[in-house]
Amino acid sequence: MSNHALVVLNLYKKINNKTVLNDFNLAVKQGEIHALTGSAGAGKTTLLNILAGTVQPNNGTVRILNRKAGSLEVQKMIGYVPAKPSFYPGLRVLEYLVYMGILSGLEQFEAVSRAVSLLKKAEMSAFKEKFPLDLPSGMKTKIAVVQSLLSRPSLLLLDEPVTGMDQAGKDSILQMIKEMAASDNITVLLTSALWTDVASIADNITIIQDGRSILSDETANIIEFSSQGVFILQTSNNELLLEVFRRMAYLKYIVRSEQDVITVITGKVERFKKDLPGILYKLQLELMFFRQEEINLGNISQYLLKTEGD
Repeated sequence: MSNHALVVLNLYKKINNKTVLNDFNLAVKQGEIHALTGSAGAGKTTLLNILAGTVQPNNGTVRILNRKAGSLEVQKMIGYVPAKPSFYPGLRVLEYLVYMGILSGLEQFEAVSRAVSLLKKAEMSAFKEKFPLDLPSGMKTKIAVVQSLLSRPSLLLLDEPVTGMDQAGKDSILQMIKEMAASDNITVLLTSALWTDVASIADNITIIQDGRSILSDETANIIEFSSQGVFILQTSNNELLLEVFRRMAYLKYIVRSEQDVITVITGKVERFKKDLPGILYKLQLELMFFRQEEINLGNISQYLLKTEGD
């Protein structure tokens, strides 16, 4: 995996006797924007902390740019933006960035030059004399992104950068991340509770649940899978109905549960809804129960298991 900026293999982490990461695996190619999504407590922030070298795993392997994670050499290659950035009171935006640049090892002249250049790229020059603590959350995140890029990192980690923002704020932050990462060929790993919040810039998405990766694929494939319709129904003769369903090629998955309920998954949602009444009428079947569901973070693992191997 020489073309990968990040490789995580069989990662385990326990915190207070709770397994936070459970045999977690991830591969991110160089120059890629990769989104890690899942509900609160899924293990996203813990993973970022391990990658940043501030938390040690109990077991597993983490390689960043073909180097062992946690070393001082690797830490210098990483830019990190926490979910809630903090700033020094009394320092204006430009002063803060220059100070943080010097702390990261830049000479003062280089720190000033780099901070001014990045603020211009981010279209934030007008805010250089403002106090970060006086600015809205979206602007604070932008400042934190600029700060993380001062030392020219190869890997940028962002924890929930758009959580709690309106759509305009999300779009602005994401576009900034995309443009600035592309200009310096930076690999990006960002987290979000909802994959739909970051799909516009993500090349690939990994969904994490209970510390495990339950789905990792190209964004286009995730979007296609999530558009599948799930239909749960019961009729007066499920056996007869199943015979017909199994001859319908556009039905991705069909199963009859122990409770004598049929579950159908298909991307042809409207077609199935149109065909079903005619099938029931032709077979003279009574519809006892019918429910349509959407695939979401809460049930995606359930339906992934059902469609595997089809």
